[in-house]
Amino acid sequence: MAHSKSGSLKLLFLILVTLSCLVVGNAAATDVIVVEGMPNSLHPEGDVVDFTLKIGGLQPQVSKIEFETDLQPCNESPLWNITEPGFLKLPEGETIYNNQTLNFDILEDSSTPVIIHVVGKAPQITEVIQAHGLVITTRDPRKTGYTHYRVQSFDKDGFVVGKADTKVFNIEIPEEASYSDRLNAVPDQLLRDIIIDLHDKGLTFEANLLLDYSEAKPLGVSPLLVGIGLVIVAGVALLIGLRIGYARGYNASVRENEYKH
Repeated sequence: MAHSKSGSLKLLFLILVTLSCLVVGNAAATDVIVVEGMPNSLHPEGDVVDFTLKIGGLQPQVSKIEFETDLQPCNESPLWNITEPGFLKLPEGETIYNNQTLNFDILEDSSTPVIIHVVGKAPQITEVIQAHGLVITTRDPRKTGYTHYRVQSFDKDGFVVGKADTKVFNIEIPEEASYSDRLNAVPDQLLRDIIIDLHDKGLTFEANLLLDYSEAKPLGVSPLLVGIGLVIVAGVALLIGLRIGYARGYNASVRENEYKH
C-alpha cells in the first residue's frame, strides 16, 4: 500500500514538473507593454499609428532579440526610436531605425527595460494604374494579420526562447464597404454579375457607373437592350484586362533583362 502511495506521488510530481516546463516554454521570454497610444485592431490603409513599447522581464537565457512590424516608415519621423536602450547592445549607439525588422544582441550585465517609440503607416494595399486610357484599381487580397509589433527572443545558439509577443491589426477600405452595400441593393442579377466582373478586373470607375445606373432606374430603356449592352461592355473589359496583363508581363521582362545587363 505504501509503495502504491509513493508511486502515485512520484507520478504526480513528474506531471507537475512536465506541466511547469510546458508553461515556461510557452511563456513569452520578455514582458512587452504598450505604455502609450494603444494601437487599434482595425486601420484604414495609410493610417498613421503612434505608440510606445516598454520591454522588460528578460529571461536569463535570452541572448538576442528581434523586433518586427508591418507598419511602413513615415516621412515625418523614424519607424523605431529607441529612447531608452536598456539591455540592448546597440551598434555604435544608434537609436533610430526605419527597417521593418531589427535584431540586437543583449547586454549580459543589464536588465534595464527598453523603451521604444514606434510611428508608422498601415500598408497601402490599393494600387491605381493608368493604361490605355483606363484607370485600373487593384488591391492586395490580404487584409488581415498585419503586425503592429512582434517581439521574439533567442538564446546564444539562435534557438527561439518562449513565444513571440505580437499585436496584430486588419486593414479596412471604406470604399469597399460602400461598394458591397450598393451591390447588394442591385435587383437585377445579370447587372449585378457584370458589376462584380468589372470590379474584379479593377475597372472600379465603370462598375460605379453601372451602380449609379441601377440606383437611378431610368425609364424607357429596354431591359434586353441594357443586358446586351452590358455583356458587350464586360467582354471589352475582359479583352482590355488581357492586354494590360500582357503589358505588365512584358514590362517586367524588360526590366529584368535590363537589370541582368
